[in-house]
Formats: sequence, C-alpha cells, structure tokens
Amino acid sequence: MQKTALAKDCRCYDTLSKSTARRIRLNDSSYRDLAGIAEIPDGSSMSFQASGHDILICHTQNEFFAVENKCSHAMAKLAGGRLRAYRLICPLHGATFDVRDGSVIAKPATSPIRVYPLRVIGDRIQVCLEPQRN
Repeated sequence: MQKTALAKDCRCYDTLSKSTARRIRLNDSSYRDLAGIAEIPDGSSMSFQASGHDILICHTQNEFFAVENKCSHAMAKLAGGRLRAYRLICPLHGATFDVRDGSVIAKPATSPIRVYPLRVIGDRIQVCLEPQRN
C-alpha cells in the first residue's frame, strides 16, 4: 500500500501498485464522497452504491480500504463478513481476501477481488471509481 500526503489534513490510501499509479493519472473528479470516517468504526465495514458500483469500505488497523462488495468465488456479498486485521472473510463459504490488494488468502476463492483507490480528506472518505484493477 502506498500512502501519499495530499494536503495538510489529507491522507491517500492508494491500493494500486506503483507501476499502475505511474501509468494512470487520478484526478479529483474521479473520486466520490461516500462516508464520514466516524460512520465506519475500526474493525468494521460498510457497503455503498455509487454509479453502479457496489463498494465495501473496510476500516482496519486505523486505515481504510475499498473493495468490490462481491466474492469472486460464489458472487455473494462480502458485507457482513468478518474483518480480521487486513483479512476479509466471505460470510457464505469463508473465502478470505486481503483488503489492501484484493488478493486471495484462503480458498474456496481462486480469483482476487477488485480494489478501489481511496483517500481521506478531513473527516470524509472518498473512493475513486476509475481506474479499477483486477
């Protein structure tokens, strides 16, 4: 994960790889304001709909991450799954994903889930709907 200071009270949690981040220019118009940081307590997640995207924002280890709210194994919603450190566990069959990069940690899933770049500005969480990865 790459942390980049954007302004005095702004943190950017960018889940794109360094090479991808270099190739893709993210601009302010790509980000959508989805929630306040107080709405998602540490150790929990909350789902949001934005422009046709079903996004799950996870708050863990005092950081925020955004992933697609769909398990790549059985296409079940990940909302309601357990969040243990950086591991998100699907409530249906127990497939486990790393919220930092969407990678599979435990089967039955074999394909990663999509991740979304996320930034915190002041007390607001913003997610970039494009570009997407995976």
